[in-house]
Amino acid sequence: MFKFLTGIPRRLKNILSHFKKHLTKPQYNNFYRTKLALITAAKKEHNTTSLNDLFINRKHQSTQNRFLTNPKYNHQNLLTHAKTLLIQETNKHQTTPSPTPNTEHRSIDDTVCRKYSPNTEMACYNYSSTQGKILSHDDYVTSVYHNDQIKIPDNIKLYGSKKKCEQKNIPFKTKIELACEIIMNTNH
Repeated sequence: MFKFLTGIPRRLKNILSHFKKHLTKPQYNNFYRTKLALITAAKKEHNTTSLNDLFINRKHQSTQNRFLTNPKYNHQNLLTHAKTLLIQETNKHQTTPSPTPNTEHRSIDDTVCRKYSPNTEMACYNYSSTQGKILSHDDYVTSVYHNDQIKIPDNIKLYGSKKKCEQKNIPFKTKIELACEIIMNTNH
């Protein structure tokens, strides 16, 4: 793969700097490297190795893996802050008043997230109505905020089968319980 990223462009750095207050310096470094790599990585599927390979100055991959899989930051704070920034930016550029400016919606859904290794945490074979039986996480319960101007993904909860949760010694929650957590933790 051709390596071409040397640093973060000034304009993107300015946008992502809004998230510095939620992250330590090493976390912020991993945050902006991940965002930049995802923007430039194109449509094919990627993992931390292929994203790291885009940079001329590669980091030790384990730090990126830990940043994504074992976060020491509060991802909900990042999502809430991103939502606030997007709404503020949308309101700045709104040229005509919305017919129902106070109407907000939250869509909650469950989705299968395909995996390629049986060693992936919480992965097992599940049935997908579109793909048949596939190796995947049991499901994610996701939430999307939308109003008349924007749609923003704003929450995600991993659903694990009762058996997988027992194996990992973590509390089992149904998809409905996870959806209720999303609703209850929504910032109004």
